[in-house]
Amino acid sequence: YYTIKRCPFSIFSQIFPKQSYTIIVFAPKFRRKVAYGKLKEDIRHILTMLCKRKGVNIVEGEVCPDQVHLLVEIPPKMSVSYFVGYLKGKSTLMIFERHANLK
Repeated sequence: YYTIKRCPFSIFSQIFPKQSYTIIVFAPKFRRKVAYGKLKEDIRHILTMLCKRKGVNIVEGEVCPDQVHLLVEIPPKMSVSYFVGYLKGKSTLMIFERHANLK
């Protein structure tokens, strides 16, 4: 489950009109509170690494126990849906590879 919100009239749009700022919120199935300790650090590391691979800048982010909030700056050549699909797919595989007990 994820939510995408564009920020067309925010302060960011007035300062950087060519950039696409997007708010992304990820929540685990049934909103279970699972992101604690080592898992929280792994999620932060994985999302940062995947964003760097695609040239996406994380402006602000927070890993809460039951959801992940990201404000990202996506390059104009990349669609938001492509990036979210990439981020969800790769991060899920990497998290379950490291923490197989979460299934």
